Amino acid sequence: MFNIFNKNKFEIVSPGKGILKSISEVKDEVFSSKALWDGFIVEPTIGEVYLPVDGVVMATFPTKHAIGIKCNNGIEILVHIGVDTVQFSGEKCEIKKAGQVVNIGEKDIVEIKSK
Repeated sequence: MFNIFNKNKFEIVSPGKGILKSISEVKDEVFSSKALWDGFIVEPTIGEVYLPVDGVVMATFPTKHAIGIKCNNGIEILVHIGVDTVQFSGEKCEIKKAGQVVNIGEKDIVEIKSK
């Protein structure tokens, strides 16, 4: 359960199977320094990402490496897939579209495809 700014509590589940780590362990200073936000990382053991919250997709990146979701309680989150994944140009995954209603645990927010 996350407590955002000591105001709102909401449930967020792991977006994938893997090892949970502090965001400060990411090998990308933008994330590890918490310059944009706080969060966590999951070092994946499989190539699938699951929806961590109930809400509506607000934005997807053309490169399909991240998705913004507005939770049902109004809090907005970003699910970023991988480090330096913007370089794949969306070639290896499928992603939900803006406006779609999504549910916790739903598979295929992104599915990394092997070539």
